Amino acid sequence: MKPNKICQLGISRTFQLPRPFLNMSVLKNVLAEAFLRHNRFDEAEKEAREALTFVGLWSKKDVLAKSLTGPGKS
Repeated sequence: MKPNKICQLGISRTFQLPRPFLNMSVLKNVLAEAFLRHNRFDEAEKEAREALTFVGLWSKKDVLAKSLTGPGKS
């Protein structure tokens, strides 16, 4: 299958070096990804909210991505 079709099925690969949109909030970064599977904002927003809650980052939703540290860093 083509990569975009695989992604639409919810199957993805994580890379060792994440490349977020540094000048966008954590929520907007996750929303950008959610739009790969949803055409409507409310559906994408619901998925983004659920994902951030699931991984414990909802409290950081308004923080710029460039302000986050990587795992294991202080």
